[in-house]
Amino acid sequence: MSTFVIIIIIVMIALKIVTTFRKPAKSKSKPYQNKPGGRNRNSRGKSGAVSHIPTIDELSLEHKAYVEEWNDSLHKERIHGLPGFSLEETFGTRGAIGAKGELKTAKILNELCFKYPELRVHHGVHLKGCDWDLDHIVILGNTAIIIDTKVWKGGYTYSVRKKKGDDLIFVRDGKEFKGGEVHLKGMVKKFKRSYPTEKLFSVLSLTNEKCAIKDNSPYGIDVISLKTLGEHINNILDNVEVNTEAPTKTDLGSYCLDLALVRDRV
Repeated sequence: MSTFVIIIIIVMIALKIVTTFRKPAKSKSKPYQNKPGGRNRNSRGKSGAVSHIPTIDELSLEHKAYVEEWNDSLHKERIHGLPGFSLEETFGTRGAIGAKGELKTAKILNELCFKYPELRVHHGVHLKGCDWDLDHIVILGNTAIIIDTKVWKGGYTYSVRKKKGDDLIFVRDGKEFKGGEVHLKGMVKKFKRSYPTEKLFSVLSLTNEKCAIKDNSPYGIDVISLKTLGEHINNILDNVEVNTEAPTKTDLGSYCLDLALVRDRV
């Protein structure tokens, strides 16, 4: 056997030994983050209730401003949760875009509390057994409205191409796109099982006013632009009979971040 062949064999054996015993690289992922495509579960307990309460320093400037604006004595019993926080916590910079959209929707919904004293608004709700957060839930009397916020690109026409199980697959100018799956129908089903209510509405809120919609009510879901969202929710709530002697009560607050704890935790 030639010297050259022997050297090649020795090198191959050495490489195999190095590969076998090499230590795996340490993960560079941020705390409380899962891999892209998965939803962060570290902030939720087994029941769905929030277990990780962020400090003010962990929040974006937009979220800090939100906590200060809506955690006063007037609103703390009516408004619960931190819109879009789980998106930022899970997806970082990419999630921040969606979080800003949810904050815009939340502001419109929160302002309805001035008109309806018995209204309860919840953001970032995670029910037990549900794989996705419910972006927003508005409850008045025997009526609940579930709102899903989407930050889609403007200048395109959106429509539903097909229904995949409980998911609706939206297309943009006839072509499927990343982020076009809407889980609202499945969320509504699970909400019904967890929180029975007489009347239940589902709304898809599009924050980009330049989005065109081919069908404004596919499969019973109202697709509404942010510009007309407040008016649309108003029209629903105006027809709700509320018993002032038995105010609206909900335990959904335990499934959202407690703004008082966020503000006071340093």
